[in-house]
Amino acid sequence: MTGVQSNRENIDVPGKTPCDVATATASPSAIARLCGRPVSMSPLLLRAVVYGLAAVQIAQGLRHPANDFVKSYWLIDYHEGFLRRGLAGQTLDLVVGQPTRTATVVAGYAVAAVSIGAVLLVIELLIRKRTQACALLALLIAASPFVLDQLAYHRRPDQLGFTLLVVTVFGITRAEKRPLLFLAAAGSGFAILCLVHEGVALYYLPFAMAVTVLARADISVRPRALTSLLTLCLPSVIVCAFLLTRTPKPGTAQRLRSHSAS
Repeated sequence: MTGVQSNRENIDVPGKTPCDVATATASPSAIARLCGRPVSMSPLLLRAVVYGLAAVQIAQGLRHPANDFVKSYWLIDYHEGFLRRGLAGQTLDLVVGQPTRTATVVAGYAVAAVSIGAVLLVIELLIRKRTQACALLALLIAASPFVLDQLAYHRRPDQLGFTLLVVTVFGITRAEKRPLLFLAAAGSGFAILCLVHEGVALYYLPFAMAVTVLARADISVRPRALTSLLTLCLPSVIVCAFLLTRTPKPGTAQRLRSHSAS
């Protein structure tokens, strides 16, 4: 009777619902069992299923050749002045000289390999957690046609933003010392990639912001939260604002068409 009476008293706490009371009184071990139930499948079989699905998605994306629009990212450079999306082409020009069709194709495959490698790293780390939740998430990522398939199909240079996002996620969750220094480095990296494609600030930076908010233990303190987010985002905002003022010179489109045909 004492236990029943105690439970009734807990439930009747003013301002609290039974669910709140149950959550507050649940033991940490019970919550851990609920959220971290171990996966019953053997690690070898789980990896075979997950990486098999990943291989199917990658093969589907790679069987399509790169189109001229994707190749144009590697043809824009700074020879005619500073232009939007010119960093990838300028980098390729510094490495191989005047970009050729073969060079743009190889560069696209290299970017795809790096971005796909980042996804596979995330999948492997999820599998190693050995919980049902992480195993299901690994299966979801491997089977989704909007992750590996898209990275293998597009092979765009701005996909390096996904790799930087993965690095940012792992770094910010482990940067116990000098987190602002790491956020400044990550923010500078996103700003540099905005010179490849300004869409990086919309595709990947918001996810890095969300991770920053969730991962920082002191993020509930408003000044520190604002400082962290500004450190991460301000470089990209400045770069994108500057890029809005840059327009290509007349004849640039015709030069890109001639390069695509060669």
